[in-house]
Amino acid sequence: MRIGFIGTGVITSAIVTGLCTSNFPVEAIWISPRNREKSKNLEQKFDPVNIGDSNQEVLENSDVVVLGILPGHKNKILEPLEFQSSQVIVHLLAGVSTGGTSAGSACKKCSKSASVALCSNSCRAGSHVSRK
Repeated sequence: MRIGFIGTGVITSAIVTGLCTSNFPVEAIWISPRNREKSKNLEQKFDPVNIGDSNQEVLENSDVVVLGILPGHKNKILEPLEFQSSQVIVHLLAGVSTGGTSAGSACKKCSKSASVALCSNSCRAGSHVSRK
């Protein structure tokens, strides 16, 4: 499995560290170049970690994409990106719902590319999360 992370903050760093120190089968982990210091640190510590030259490169090399960005930055960061319909999108955006017929509440750009597959995967995976 190839996992990509858009956003390289504290939570992304913790998840990447957990994945790389567990028995979880990861072929490659791609992380965004935004926080160069954290990205470089993860790349040096763990063999599967690669830093993309751009967020789009992260997407192009990922089967699963984790959105670890601040909700207020989602439009600016996600709008130019081209998601693949086969990608599973997991978002860590606090206060952003995954309800509805697609993940459009979380990311209108994602819903254009992966509406049905994304909704069924994210809703099933997040079924334990309370919805408002």
